[in-house]
Amino acid sequence: MVSPGSEATDTSSDEEEEGKEVYDWPPLICCFGEAINEFVSTVRVSNRRSHPDMYSKWKILQWTPPEFARVLSGPSFNVAIALARQGCRVAFMGKVGDDAYGKELVSSLNKNKVQTRGVRFDSQVKTGVSYMNLTYEDGGAKMSCVQPSAENSFTESDINEDILKEVFFFV
Repeated sequence: MVSPGSEATDTSSDEEEEGKEVYDWPPLICCFGEAINEFVSTVRVSNRRSHPDMYSKWKILQWTPPEFARVLSGPSFNVAIALARQGCRVAFMGKVGDDAYGKELVSSLNKNKVQTRGVRFDSQVKTGVSYMNLTYEDGGAKMSCVQPSAENSFTESDINEDILKEVFFFV
């Protein structure tokens, strides 16, 4: 392994014989998981005082919102972009549908300098979509409804083995 600020000068003959390659610093971090489109309610209850009728109307809209904003998201997706913005070498591994949502997610990763060679497109399933909607059940508020997605069909054959050979950290 090469440390920061130093250069790789020579590779051992043992490594060359085994067909391994020596990779540059910084080490590759692989984020494995879900990339989804979240539709988040755009209605928020304000803390400022308003007429009671108006407040009741806004409170009802919070539970059944008329409008949503689309956000590209997913735990591993967010971590990959955050690490890349901090200057890390990052690859994302996962599966998305071969649809406009999936292509936009991969495009966003590319724009943020995240390697996408581990992403698989599947025309048989759709990219994950989550409608973030508040519901009130059994005395508690619940949020989110994720529909089945391409990530659920990720199998061993979808794994990019080249990334596994190169990765130093797995998130």
